[in-house]
Amino acid sequence: MRKSLWIISVIALFALIGCQKQEAAFQPDTFSDKDKCIVNLQNNKTLCYGDSRADVEAILQDGGDNGRPLVLYSSGVRVAYRDDIAVGFQLIEGSEGKYETARGARVGMSKAEVMELYGFKYAHEATPNNLDYAYDMKKGEFVDKTQVFSGDVQLKREQIFLVDAMFDGNKDGAASLIGLVDQKMAIFME
Repeated sequence: MRKSLWIISVIALFALIGCQKQEAAFQPDTFSDKDKCIVNLQNNKTLCYGDSRADVEAILQDGGDNGRPLVLYSSGVRVAYRDDIAVGFQLIEGSEGKYETARGARVGMSKAEVMELYGFKYAHEATPNNLDYAYDMKKGEFVDKTQVFSGDVQLKREQIFLVDAMFDGNKDGAASLIGLVDQKMAIFME
């Protein structure tokens, strides 16, 4: 009897752990607060939209190039700050093997790989070398892909969060930049 109870307990524990991991996994065509973060692959620490510059630099362990409002760090990460608060991240060449988005996008991926992570339904492809997703943080929904760069959406500034990727036509279409940023910074640099 004890052995049966022990086996049932172990099975229930594995089922519970499996369900928790499944909930934590990202699904395409969805968005969560974790989508506003990048992850350090060496220590698994995250940097997120809204973090203070001091917190960001404690993880990056680098003072950056003192650019305004975009600061480039030696790890291939560029951070956009507004009043010393992180409002955007760009992974560029040099970040490979060091940083990726919380969803798993990284420099060097193909457009198809990025779309598998973020989804096809809301993907906006303005050119063959660009890919954008726009999420309305106030409404809690994606912006229709035909409206991503409309005047109405651009007026919402901080309300819209962009996930964007640029692909290099000279490197078999590999991602050369992955960006996570609010629209106010992306378009108006403020």
